[in-house]
Amino acid sequence: DGVVQWQRIMSRGQSYGYAAAADSAGNFYVGGQCNNSGTYRESLIKVQTGGNAAWSVGFYDTGTGIGDSSGSINAIFTDSSNNVYTVFRDQSGWLSKFNSAGTHQWSTSMTDGYYGSGALDSSNNVYVLGSAKPSTLWILSLMKVTSTGGSALWQRSLTQTGAYTFDVGLGVDSSNNVYVLGTTTISATTSFVLAKYNSSGTIQWQRGFGLSGTTSPLELTVDSAGNCYAVGTSTASGTANMQIVKYNSSGTIQWQRSIVYGSSVGGTASGTWNSTSGDIAMLKLPLDGSRTGTYTLNGNTVVYSASSLTDTATSLTDAVATFAIASGTIGQDTTLIVPSVATMSAASVAL
Repeated sequence: DGVVQWQRIMSRGQSYGYAAAADSAGNFYVGGQCNNSGTYRESLIKVQTGGNAAWSVGFYDTGTGIGDSSGSINAIFTDSSNNVYTVFRDQSGWLSKFNSAGTHQWSTSMTDGYYGSGALDSSNNVYVLGSAKPSTLWILSLMKVTSTGGSALWQRSLTQTGAYTFDVGLGVDSSNNVYVLGTTTISATTSFVLAKYNSSGTIQWQRGFGLSGTTSPLELTVDSAGNCYAVGTSTASGTANMQIVKYNSSGTIQWQRSIVYGSSVGGTASGTWNSTSGDIAMLKLPLDGSRTGTYTLNGNTVVYSASSLTDTATSLTDAVATFAIASGTIGQDTTLIVPSVATMSAASVAL
């Protein structure tokens, strides 16, 4: 119901949080970056159900011996045994596995690009999406790897002729189909690109969304039936707003909506965004796109309405890829990051 249960501040020097996930026992994992007197670390913290930290680890690329000031954990996901997987960028792309006690199991690195997001299928195979630059253009990179050591089972690339294509997010349905969201230039405008692959790496369909103003995707969520919910921002109406679109598993658009909260400037698939007033807002929305209307939240007007951005078939080039990946060793710093109680104010409104 949107009622705050507890709040915590977790910091070691200057700290930033970029990713979060929960395991089957209700523990919560937070990933990001911390800067302790110029020493940068990608940080992973396990928080128990009551808000207390169980363990934390800071890690970095041993190839340089230091953390990268621009690096961070971009994604966290857990398996049925409560092992934790992190996708992070630090000099290159890294995929790492930790057990539930925080002990490092293995890491692999991608040297001609970086990883941006990841997910598991029902057989605990790992899918990682990223961007690579094997020649002059950045392209989407998708890999399926084993959970026992990170060995590649297959790799695919998705390329737009004459334009950069960057990764945004991915999800897996109950049949182990994988859906990838990226951003590229379509009809001379920045737009969403959404594609579906089966578990063998064969592309099933691809769609473009936006095609007017600047439409920038931020996150993707996929349910067990393969419905895809993509979230981003758009300036197509002349006002920056949060954009949500739903596709079914066949690639047919179901509905699209825009949200304006004051002047909205960002958002994620969990329904949070930042406004120009400095608030962080969260929405729980019906899956059928209903309950459009105008609401008031914390003194700001929230307009949730139907939108009419262009949906179209796309023809990006899908191909077998051979990205450079290898087993790697990460440095670790296990100084515990202790959370402290936070008291940020919260307000809610029913849709």
